[in-house]
Amino acid sequence: MIRHKQFDKLDPGFVQKKLNEFFKEDNTNQDITTETTQNNKKTQAFFIAKEDLVFAGKEIIIQGFNECSIDQIQNDGTTIKAKEPIATLSGPIDMILKKERVVLNLLQRLSGIATKTNKILRE
Repeated sequence: MIRHKQFDKLDPGFVQKKLNEFFKEDNTNQDITTETTQNNKKTQAFFIAKEDLVFAGKEIIIQGFNECSIDQIQNDGTTIKAKEPIATLSGPIDMILKKERVVLNLLQRLSGIATKTNKILRE
């Protein structure tokens, strides 16, 4: 019996609202180290799985790095092996550095829940 509403994707508007709150809380607009060491250089970022997992958080990457070009991204619910890519993006290095910690924390939490839930279902 399901007691809670089930979601199969994240609402983009909700994700953007929450990310803005998290970025504000993390003070990403005043990251002194990034501001003083990076001059709007372009770079490529790779999100690589450290362990086998069920990925959750595609919309978080898309909304979190909306100034960047998403070159490759896995779909929510995809099983990913350790060392395989989750996403690849390119864009301004300062935007990536300012936001990556918040985004990674959210991806780790959501993917951890998805992975654990998948494991329980298989047992």
